[in-house]
Amino acid sequence: MAGAEYVVGIDQCPTMLDRAIQLNESAGLGIEFSQADPTSLRLDRSFSTVFAFWLTCRLASLSHLKELAETLAYHTSPGGYSYLLAMDSERHARVQDNPQSPDDCYGKKVDSVDNLQDGDPFELTIQVGETEVHFTDYCWSTDTIVQCLEEAGFASVNLLYPPVSEEGLKAKGEHYWAAYQGDPFVVAIEALRE
Repeated sequence: MAGAEYVVGIDQCPTMLDRAIQLNESAGLGIEFSQADPTSLRLDRSFSTVFAFWLTCRLASLSHLKELAETLAYHTSPGGYSYLLAMDSERHARVQDNPQSPDDCYGKKVDSVDNLQDGDPFELTIQVGETEVHFTDYCWSTDTIVQCLEEAGFASVNLLYPPVSEEGLKAKGEHYWAAYQGDPFVVAIEALRE
């Protein structure tokens, strides 16, 4: 993390944490790591920037989603930002049903996406090369995530839908990305704490 004075990486999964530690050691980044539940974590300091990637979809209840928002607010310094990266389930359902979408639906296939409501579980398959990983995620609308962040004390919450990178366009071509670009389902949520 270029320019950062102090960086802490948190993960609940020991395997992911071990991999992060290995990468950190080989790159000499000096990041401190800890295994903890991100919804109830309380460190003894706050940070100018907090990242929470792909966590909202792992939370099975509204109370856990609210706890995550409160944890982010607790660890974000006044004037600082929290950034969440999430899948907008409603948009993903539309893209998955779009005949322009590639067969792999950008590496993520969701079973029974019709009529998903907040908190509903759904089966997700992610495929990377020949490897398929199946797990259960939970649907949370972007509106519900934003509401939880605002209730936790964030003053301003913005939704950003990242475009496909030039590298991605070159690797797969514009036709492959047409459905995603028309209705991007990956959302970056930027929350300012005043």
